[in-house]
Amino acid sequence: MKRLAFKTLLAAMFVAAFGLAYHVAAGQGEKPKAVDSILGVRVGAKIEEVHEKLKDLGTWGGRATQDGGRKEAWTLKETEFTSVAYKTNAAGRVVWITGFVRPGKEIPFDKLGDLARARGKDKTEAVWDVEAQGASYKLVAKGPDGKARVVTLISLEAPPIK
Repeated sequence: MKRLAFKTLLAAMFVAAFGLAYHVAAGQGEKPKAVDSILGVRVGAKIEEVHEKLKDLGTWGGRATQDGGRKEAWTLKETEFTSVAYKTNAAGRVVWITGFVRPGKEIPFDKLGDLARARGKDKTEAVWDVEAQGASYKLVAKGPDGKARVVTLISLEAPPIK
């Protein structure tokens, strides 16, 4: 019984992480354009915010990059993702994040965004150009049969996010 309650809690967390992560279109009743976070981590987030969001979900390691940023990877437990990796810029803000979906938990492309708004979509990939919180980014979903095994959010900002 406790295990069932725990799984229900995890399902609720998944809905919260993805359901609330949609960038909602301006008009009421419009479909969401695309998710704007992975496990609550958005492009532009401060590294300290990322650590706070993920600290109870797994373990991590990382290294400094030549441009003064960091690359970090987290091995996750009890989430729909086995791991996430991201890069920050010299200001400590996320410029891209990739989530690797746990086998058997693949995410249908249409749960990530409105397929009518996706570009370059086929059965193995869908790409959305998204405007969110004054920033531009791409959401890329890859996997067989219209179900994502890999989900990436990447900044389109130049110069890098401040």
